[in-house]
Amino acid sequence: MMGGAFLLPFGAASAADQEIKSPPKGAVPIPMAVYNFDHDVPGQLPKHFTFAVTGQGPEIHWEVRDDPRPPSPPYVLAQSGRADPGENFALALLEGANLEQGEVAVRFKAIEAEDEQAAGIVWRYKDPNTYYVVCASAREDTCGVYRVKNGKRKLLDEESVTLMPYVWHDLHIIFVKKNYSVFVDGQLIVGGKDASLLDAGEVGLWTKADSSIRFDDFRVSR
Repeated sequence: MMGGAFLLPFGAASAADQEIKSPPKGAVPIPMAVYNFDHDVPGQLPKHFTFAVTGQGPEIHWEVRDDPRPPSPPYVLAQSGRADPGENFALALLEGANLEQGEVAVRFKAIEAEDEQAAGIVWRYKDPNTYYVVCASAREDTCGVYRVKNGKRKLLDEESVTLMPYVWHDLHIIFVKKNYSVFVDGQLIVGGKDASLLDAGEVGLWTKADSSIRFDDFRVSR
């Protein structure tokens, strides 16, 4: 479901645009569309999303479901299946959002899995083999920005961050031209730049391999 404005600490033309480590004084929040899955049907795919796989993922399983303590009750979007180990990813892409620059954020919770506990946000998506992704891993306690080309990830930036499993965290990306800034739970973690994919593209959610992830309050700048 698309909700009303969700005001973030600062607007798109801020830290990422100016390559600074904190928002400028007087920065104006921008309105966000909020998708919280609370008007979708449990056990089914959510409205407003399409789904894709990078690599191999025959057991990927997206569905709306209950959660005991969601950020916005009662429902969340869950990916509880698994892609093959290695460079194989599940994607849920928001229909109708084609952004050249903007802000995207989501709340996520990693559930224990055998190999991975990695959740991410995709932006400037062209096809299953071409996009950017910011990945937050509760298994490795890292947050990294990757460029995916020809189906393979290239690490652009990575920093350590504490990410507890079974705890809700907030992941937030700002991208303007070649610059990006990443926040986890309100703290700036990664800031950098890459000029490989500058055209507008889709945005969405991402999981790696057998990661079992819950998502809620997916927010996208209008």
